[in-house]
Amino acid sequence: MYNCTVGNTQCEALFQEYDVLAARKQVSESAYDTFWILLATILVFLMQSGFAMLEAGTVRRMNVSNILFKNAFDPVIAALTWWICGYAFAFGIDEDGVGGGTLNAFIGNGDFFFTSDGHVEGNYILFLFQWAFCATAATIVSGAIAERCYIVAYFAYSTLLCSLVYPIVVHWVWSTEGWLSPFNSRFDRLNHGMIDFAGSGVVHMLGGFSALAGAFVVGPRLGWVDNKEKLAAATTVEERRQAEAVFAPHDKTLMALGTLILWFGWFGFNCGSTVALSGGMAEVAGKVGINTVLGAAGGGLGIMLITVITDPEHRLLLDPVFNGILGGLVSVTAPCATVDPWAAVVIGLLGSGVYFCSANLVTKLNIDDVLDAAAVHGFCGYWGIIAAGIFSTKSNLAKVYGAEGDVLDDMAGFLYGGNGKQFGTQLLGGLVIFVWAFTLSFLLFFGLKLAGHLRVPEWTEMFGLDSEEHGAEAFSKSFHWAGQVEMKERVKEQPAPLTPPQAEADAEATAEPDAEAEK
Repeated sequence: MYNCTVGNTQCEALFQEYDVLAARKQVSESAYDTFWILLATILVFLMQSGFAMLEAGTVRRMNVSNILFKNAFDPVIAALTWWICGYAFAFGIDEDGVGGGTLNAFIGNGDFFFTSDGHVEGNYILFLFQWAFCATAATIVSGAIAERCYIVAYFAYSTLLCSLVYPIVVHWVWSTEGWLSPFNSRFDRLNHGMIDFAGSGVVHMLGGFSALAGAFVVGPRLGWVDNKEKLAAATTVEERRQAEAVFAPHDKTLMALGTLILWFGWFGFNCGSTVALSGGMAEVAGKVGINTVLGAAGGGLGIMLITVITDPEHRLLLDPVFNGILGGLVSVTAPCATVDPWAAVVIGLLGSGVYFCSANLVTKLNIDDVLDAAAVHGFCGYWGIIAAGIFSTKSNLAKVYGAEGDVLDDMAGFLYGGNGKQFGTQLLGGLVIFVWAFTLSFLLFFGLKLAGHLRVPEWTEMFGLDSEEHGAEAFSKSFHWAGQVEMKERVKEQPAPLTPPQAEADAEATAEPDAEAEK
């Protein structure tokens, strides 16, 4: 035993040594947390490759270069806009007005161009992590309006989403000032904030319903509505096969690869949202990883059963399984930290049903969403928000948000003794995100349509955006370049309606041989 009295040099030396060790421990924990977020950022950014492969496989062969260009350029736009004003609108201002603005619950307004002198190490890694999320939200839209949209129009939308639409929702839900944020301790908030741990609403709902607005305004692809009616009226296997082949994905191998890359990157998306390993967050990250896997598994199993039952031929269809897995992942993203593993399976299973029903609803409304982005990300994202108000447990909420006492009764899901307040908060918060994303996106797309800068000409759509907007196709041997250019010029001169390429080829095949040509 040491006699720690004033002037005892031995005791003072021990205290000093303790302070040094505590400081070293704090530095080590900060370094581990920073590395953890950096690793998660890398995984989330890898999801851009998954989206690129999934979309490239889903579109028709003549539009692959166009969709790849969009996916490659989304992170570019996201990086610049997030640096200029995105981060400022999302998180905006440091403590005590260091960033140069004033605090409010709607939008951040400091740190433009990320120039504040008050930044600490955590700000830099948060900027990077949220940039990857921002790029993901923008990429969701590209698949919905594929094969008929000017690339300049898409870039205009991507700029709006990354600079304004997404950052403001981030401020609402994830900042320390937002009116929907469970971390808000400065201003009045709705109940105790909305539970959206990793972004079912902030990222996926926002991107999915923006995609719905874009697909609605730009209109369906040429012949899509007629082909849909033929498919519905098909009475034989041959008729059904012919109708399915018209707009069928050109490479399911790419679709499978993209889906699995997305699943892999989702661990960074969900587990990385702990934004730390210290302070008990390592255990939370482990549970989040388990729930992520089980949610995806529930979604894949659910959609397989649904399609086998509903398909006229009871086939094991491949395309819906990809979207079912993604729908399960989107559904479990919001509640992944606050529910138990059994609930994650149920959420994924029900998410597959939400995807199936909403995809069919969108199709019946004659909205041509090429990748079912609205169903997978928008509707399943809303279901994930709602699920957090049903299945969240008190013990998980205490670990993740530090809730206690009466707050736990308010925040818990009603299956676990909650009083229903959180369920109402989830419903209202999701509805506000829907209205915000759909309205702003609709206004932009509609303005572009009125200006004539939204949809490409019919002849460009018929022969693909690759050759017209990019000068070359992704698969250069798929068409004879000189012959394609000649055909396009001939179609330009044709009065409406346009002559389909196949009909023209048949006419040439049945025409009598020209003597001069034979010679």
